[in-house]
Amino acid sequence: VAYINNSRNAPLINQHLEQKSHRFADRTITQACTLLLREVNAPLHVNELYNLLVTGGFEFKGNNPTISIAVSLNRNRRFRKVAPGTFDLIIRNASQAAS
Repeated sequence: VAYINNSRNAPLINQHLEQKSHRFADRTITQACTLLLREVNAPLHVNELYNLLVTGGFEFKGNNPTISIAVSLNRNRRFRKVAPGTFDLIIRNASQAAS
């Protein structure tokens, strides 16, 4: 599934999500987002990441979880911003360039 996002078409946050597993309960934001981006094999918007993290059992402590995701990914060299609010793994870009 490929996602092409821009600020006008940002995916919505689902306010009525139910936790479906405990998959991300013991992980950091960056660990969980790395797993999600590898599985989807495409960039994801912070709202999409938030929805997937919540259904996977991740519990946010702050008042602005999407900002927490964006700040965490911006500060980590494993990720790069590919569009407004949209992140991908750096390593994917390196492996695709080598192919």
